[in-house]
Amino acid sequence: MSHAAATEPHVFLSPRVFLSPRVFLSYAAKDRTVAGQIADALEQRGVRVVRDDTALVAGTELRAELTKALGKSAAVVPVLSGNSTRSTWVESELQLALRKVPYVFPVLLDTAGRGAWVWPLVSHLQAVQMRRGAAARQKDLELLVNAVETAVRTPRPTKPAPPAPGQPVAPRGFSAGVASPRR
Repeated sequence: MSHAAATEPHVFLSPRVFLSPRVFLSYAAKDRTVAGQIADALEQRGVRVVRDDTALVAGTELRAELTKALGKSAAVVPVLSGNSTRSTWVESELQLALRKVPYVFPVLLDTAGRGAWVWPLVSHLQAVQMRRGAAARQKDLELLVNAVETAVRTPRPTKPAPPAPGQPVAPRGFSAGVASPRR
């Protein structure tokens, strides 16, 4: 055993780090404070939060990195406000999220958030209105975190595995929607 190998520290990571779901948080730079509160509340429950300022690597093609980060996410939380209506990044992230991510939890910071051109894309979803005031904001955060945590920790139904080579695709007596002949 070499001296270098003997002095290297052993790092053990909890399986929870690898198994906890990811949530992508989309927000305008001017809404960073509220986004931080949302991220903190989710992370306290063991939900990993991916933010563009931490997930995107400088010097890379940003659209590809964004697509990769969203593809690994179980949900996206877009923070919509008057600030986000002027952010092309929030628009791009939400457009990609609606195609790639199974769960979207819109957060409205103000009434101007409903004026964003992306609002009609998510208006059918239950949005969380973040109210002003510490007590009201805390209740709104709790509502959001409970909804996100429930959704991302609930297993989604999966497609059945394809049949093994040589095995029939459908049960005997039924094939491609055609009833089996009567005996």
